[in-house]
Amino acid sequence: MKKISQLTDGEIKQLVGLLKKVQLPAPYPVFVALLKSVPVVPVDIAIMPDKNHILLTSRNDEFYKGWHVPGSILLYKEKLGHCAMRVAEKELGLVSKDLKHLRFETHFEYFDTREHGITMFFTAQAKKKSRAGTYFPLDKIPKNFLKEQLVEINYLKNLR
Repeated sequence: MKKISQLTDGEIKQLVGLLKKVQLPAPYPVFVALLKSVPVVPVDIAIMPDKNHILLTSRNDEFYKGWHVPGSILLYKEKLGHCAMRVAEKELGLVSKDLKHLRFETHFEYFDTREHGITMFFTAQAKKKSRAGTYFPLDKIPKNFLKEQLVEINYLKNLR
């Protein structure tokens, strides 16, 4: 078999041993290193009071500063719907009884400077006010919006 890694056999054995010790969620530097090796599965949830508006939250980390559709990374052995609910609760303060019409819509593949991902995209309506975020018209998304998620906005526009 052709060797495709620059790691020695000893380094591979050491790395496998270390990875077995990683607890989830992984420490951030480990997470970022893994993103360079395997595709990641983000789960985004568009909270929409109607077909023309979407709830966006502000982000300010080393990879992006600006508005985005709330989301997270699917954890090992986590079900997609559970991940969407985790995002709603953690980022927005919304629990399952606060949401109606939660549904999986589609998926999107993307590549950026940090990762290769396959986003699982959900939509829902909130029965109460979110503790975070601002509603924007789909036709007036802020200029500092996460460009990798523009495909999600365009998808929603096409549903109207």
